[in-house]
This record gives sequence, C-alpha cells and structure tokens, in this order.
Amino acid sequence: MKIIQSLFIFLLSIEISYSQTDSSKCGKVYFDAYSNCKQITYRTLPKNIKELMKNNKCDVNSSSSYDYGFQINLNDDDELEYIFCCEESTHGPCYAKIYSKINNKWTIIYETAGYINDCEKILIVLESKNDGFHNLCIDEKIVRFFNGKYH
Repeated sequence: MKIIQSLFIFLLSIEISYSQTDSSKCGKVYFDAYSNCKQITYRTLPKNIKELMKNNKCDVNSSSSYDYGFQINLNDDDELEYIFCCEESTHGPCYAKIYSKINNKWTIIYETAGYINDCEKILIVLESKNDGFHNLCIDEKIVRFFNGKYH
C-alpha cells in the first residue's frame, strides 16, 4: 500500500498546475511571495487551521494521500497563508482552501480545486494589491481580495 501511495504522490508531483496559467496574460508576478513558500503536511498546519478544517467538514488528515499543501505569504505581513487540500477524492486534483489569519482569527479566504504541487504553480501572485492582499491570477483570471475573501 505504501508503494502505491508513494507512486500516487510522485505522479501528482509531475502534473502541471491546475491553472495552467500563462503569467504574461496576468500582469507582473510578485516573486517575493514565493520566498517562504514550502510544502507542508497536515501535521505541520497550525492547530487552529485544523479546527477550522474540521468545522468545515474537510476530511484530509495525516493518513491521506491528499495530505499536502503549501505555505505562502499573500499580504507581506509576518503571518503566512496556507493552501491545503480539503476533501478526499478517488483520483484527480484536490479541492483546496486558502487560510489566512485576519484580525487574529484564522479564516478561509478562497476555495479552489486543482493540482497544488509546486509553489510557483499553486497560483500566480501578482504585484498589484487590493485590501492589503496581492491579487492572484488563476486560470488567466485576476482574483482580488475584498470583504475578507478573494473574489
């Protein structure tokens, strides 16, 4: 079973990004956002995010083949944001959520689906900002932060 699980994770790692976005169609990329970007597991998530996941019926945990995500800084503060798989699937991309600490409380700021397997392919972070968060480019569409969430 472990061999199959390892093979599955390897195959996921060679998939292209869910967005398959051409960054030249989005605007200027903010490369500093990726400086703290690294892969994480359920075990390494902050406790409060795990509680939020449980309250939102996210069924991914440390025994899952979808036990992966990334930390990234989307608003240039000292707190990182986390994008993490939320729902199990029999195959294919995961359903993920982005978590951010706003007003000292963890909250879900975006929901998406796709292969999240490489820091610079999770989503494209742009230099432009709205309400303190960098705009994102997903599927060659600009996603802006306002009213506490990306829209």
